[in-house]
Amino acid sequence: MLLPCVIAIEGAIGSGKSTQLELLRQRDHVCFSEPVEKWTNFNGRDLLKNFYEDNTLKSALELQWYITTTLKERALEIEQALKSYSIVFVERSFRSSLGVFISIMDDTYGPHAEIEDIKKFILDLVNEHEKDYHSILLKVSPNVAYNRSTIRQRQGEDTMTPTYNKLVTNKVNAMTYHKTIDCDDLNSAEVVAIILNYIKQ
Repeated sequence: MLLPCVIAIEGAIGSGKSTQLELLRQRDHVCFSEPVEKWTNFNGRDLLKNFYEDNTLKSALELQWYITTTLKERALEIEQALKSYSIVFVERSFRSSLGVFISIMDDTYGPHAEIEDIKKFILDLVNEHEKDYHSILLKVSPNVAYNRSTIRQRQGEDTMTPTYNKLVTNKVNAMTYHKTIDCDDLNSAEVVAIILNYIKQ
């Protein structure tokens, strides 16, 4: 692979992305996580929990616009990091925002001008920031994804339904990636070893 480069660790909710980024940090790699703490405390409001409980187009748009804003800020930080480091790992990408979460909004709420607006905005961000991204999918089955997400009890996810988790998992797994790791029967150490081997190629 050409260096410097950004490697997006992709996967369903509960697939182990955060765990793998932490293991990579322990090996002195530069990693950018999703800023979930911002999404669960926007001026004192938990936008994730509000969306899971409300499940309306209004709450979905509010959440996705704010997520996109924070990820745009992160993209600028990533570009600065690439000036000093040859490989940077990130949790998810604009591309998966578009192919997973905005796609679910399309399916759920039907054609809508405001969905088209955010879709175009994110597509522009993909073209601007992610032309040379590599992507690694941590592939898990819907049951594994949901069980893991309930066990970890992350803030904002306690009201997420199995149906929504399955929608996300199926959308994630249907996309194409540079590398797919089937994680259902692997432990964290085995997964990170595969990732480290991949970046040596």
